[in-house]
Amino acid sequence: DPNHKKLADLAKQAEANRKELQKSIDTLQELLDYLRVCIKYQAFDLEATRRENAYLRKLLEESNHDDK
Repeated sequence: DPNHKKLADLAKQAEANRKELQKSIDTLQELLDYLRVCIKYQAFDLEATRRENAYLRKLLEESNHDDK
């Protein structure tokens, strides 16, 4: 039956498309997870840089006061 073969081919194509879509979704999820880790690291690094800058500014201010 030609309709049966056509329907079977369409079903195979739909399954292949579903698998490809699932693979893309999985890849996207992995990339989002990686992005979250990168953002957390950047936030951590920014906070550490702010603390370091505050400490260095304090040292400079103390040094300037000592020079006067």
